[in-house]
Amino acid sequence: MAACRTLKSTVRLWLLFALMASACGVRVEVAPQTPPPPTATAMPAYNEYNGLTRGVAAPRFTFSGQGGARVALFMQPAIVDVYTLRERYVWFHADYDATWYDSAQGNARLRLSLYSRTDSTQAWIALNSGEQELTTLAAPNAQRSEIGATFYPEQKGVFHIRIELAATVFTPDQQFNPLEARELRAFVFSPPDEGINLDPKGLTPRFGVTSAERPLLDWRAWLGNPCEYVDIAPSPMQEGIARACEAVAAEDVTAVALALRQTADALSPRPTDVVLRAWQSALWSAAALTYAQLDDLAAAKELFEAAMQAWQALDRPFEFSVARHNLAYVCALEGQTETALIYFQQVQELRAQIGDEGGMWLAQANRGYLADNRDLLWSPRSYFETNELPQLEIVNRWIAAFDE
Repeated sequence: MAACRTLKSTVRLWLLFALMASACGVRVEVAPQTPPPPTATAMPAYNEYNGLTRGVAAPRFTFSGQGGARVALFMQPAIVDVYTLRERYVWFHADYDATWYDSAQGNARLRLSLYSRTDSTQAWIALNSGEQELTTLAAPNAQRSEIGATFYPEQKGVFHIRIELAATVFTPDQQFNPLEARELRAFVFSPPDEGINLDPKGLTPRFGVTSAERPLLDWRAWLGNPCEYVDIAPSPMQEGIARACEAVAAEDVTAVALALRQTADALSPRPTDVVLRAWQSALWSAAALTYAQLDDLAAAKELFEAAMQAWQALDRPFEFSVARHNLAYVCALEGQTETALIYFQQVQELRAQIGDEGGMWLAQANRGYLADNRDLLWSPRSYFETNELPQLEIVNRWIAAFDE
């Protein structure tokens, strides 16, 4: 699986490469030069509580009287899937740079267009687009800004998105039309109920050992001591929960994980039985968390994936994000660092829209750890310190490691 930043960025200031002729008639001589080839720039993703943005390309244009026009669209090889809420925007943008060296001749038109459909057999439906004319009256000159288009889902579901970036370039001797396109999926949830538990203390590890040699788990997948809900669980579950309770009393963590898994696997809830389906999903998540603590990564991965699919079907973005966070943890331990980083980015973006501050910083801390990026660790550290969470010690050790 391929798979976690601010509002639409403001227009950048134009960069003047040389003084233009003044009203006194002073003439600026520009020595002939060969324009360098366009180069790509980094394109980070941003988080916002009312939407998210994705940089998808960094097109570069150079115009020269001697060398004509040179263009590179620099579209990302792949665009990471989006997890969002309905009635939240996703802003896809391209940051362009156009430079005229020794001649004002040459111009371009840049256009970014969005299309969507809900099934791969359907025709693409145009959503909206952004367009910009790139031209100048004098050279040398440079223009830098962005264009973009918005995906604004009003319904939950899975959407296929197509992004097309096209340029039409004109010079006295040339006209050409480079075009690139990428596709991704947008997984859209309903906003969660106000009753979700966002208490920072829910992140506190419940058992086992927390190590600075691995990412941080999201302990909100843990239901608590099984003995506490033997009597309140639906009747099809009570026997299995009782076995898990006995295993807790015997301090047999392996037996706890097995009892929780067997209880969940034995359930066959009807599609309309939302309560029992939620219990099954919660048991899978709790069993997977226990297997992760036992370093049984195969079992943990299988159950986190099952829980994710179940929470998605139930339209429960908070619980889905917890399962996906912990699946990313497993991927990281398996050596799939790039996949884990993508999952943590997606989780952080979704949590930012939910308003899950603790979960957002937990995911960012893991991104900082896996990417060796100390700058990503400071905000999580502040959050963990303010809320007196034990993850603070781990993050402090990660930060200190950069100075060793």
